[in-house]
Amino acid sequence: MSEKLRRIWNLDDCNGCGMCVSACSKGVLSFNGGGHPILEKVEKVWGLTRKEVDTCFFCKKPCEQVCPRIHECEPLKTIKIVSGRRKGSSKDVITSLLLAAWGNGYIDGAIMPDVDRRDFRPMAKIATSPEEMMECAGYQYLAVPLLTALNDAIYRKNLEKIAIVGTPCIAQSVRRTLLSSNDDLEAYKRSIQLMLGYFCNNGFEHDLVRDVIVGRMEISAGDIARIEADYDNGNVAITLRNGSVREVPLIELREYTRKGCASCIDFASECADMAIGNVGAPHGYQTIIVRTLMGEELLSVAVNRGYLEIESAVDAGRIEDLVQAKRRRSVARERVSLILSALDALSHPERRDEVVGVIDSFVERSLKGEQ
Repeated sequence: MSEKLRRIWNLDDCNGCGMCVSACSKGVLSFNGGGHPILEKVEKVWGLTRKEVDTCFFCKKPCEQVCPRIHECEPLKTIKIVSGRRKGSSKDVITSLLLAAWGNGYIDGAIMPDVDRRDFRPMAKIATSPEEMMECAGYQYLAVPLLTALNDAIYRKNLEKIAIVGTPCIAQSVRRTLLSSNDDLEAYKRSIQLMLGYFCNNGFEHDLVRDVIVGRMEISAGDIARIEADYDNGNVAITLRNGSVREVPLIELREYTRKGCASCIDFASECADMAIGNVGAPHGYQTIIVRTLMGEELLSVAVNRGYLEIESAVDAGRIEDLVQAKRRRSVARERVSLILSALDALSHPERRDEVVGVIDSFVERSLKGEQ
């Protein structure tokens, strides 16, 4: 497999999107939990001899091309920012947009984050009807390799116009896929029609549910209705099915943060057609950031057909504060890049002078306070 991808896994910098698993043309990558996918070992037997086969030999490496930790994405420019809510109700902008997209023929299905209600474990859901879209639990701030479901959506469900709903890292991987010239990715480029992104500071591992909510707070997993990060108050709010809300300070949950989130610098899904989040919007509304013509058209359809009602009131300054706070993680991203470069220099001595120059530049900027 790609040596660059292997190193990212070893450094715990994988964003956990699962796109490399779907894109693997040899079918030897899988995501069975943990911090990153695993590569299946295949052995060939000749008589009494067993030898491991290089399954990635002669591969075009689509897994590397879709990884935003190897190839970063340029953020899309903002076209419009508004606040919105489901017509006659509160929030639920994502569902309203999906229903509008379905009703207007833009999509025939969606890949969405959901949970197993028994243990509140995150999972990817392929919704093929408006009813299934409305039943989906949505993002619960629990990390899930959402894009591992793409092949099932395309080849088993026969979906041709797919919406993907996910976090900024999911949006980055989707954009990397759509921009690729690799022939092995054509099926995904044809099928993905819409990317709706959440605001996200980081995702948590499911251990948060097991250790904190069930273990420490003594709440049954089956009683959880929703988990939501409240960035304004610095808490994670756990809403129960009886309507009560319990809170835990974000600072107490650092050990449950997915390690790959540490170097993510995208808060507001800057590679998505539209980004949706609670920050900056009036009570009962959600902020909607439109970044593509497709997103602008869908917003217009959703409003005109009565799926959404919108207001112009948005606290853009509050959003920008969180955007800039997350971008400061670029230091961590650059450090990972330096480690990768140093490892590469060990394998390719002719590049050592180049890598030394990159490291010297980083140290110099750090001393000047630029990092």
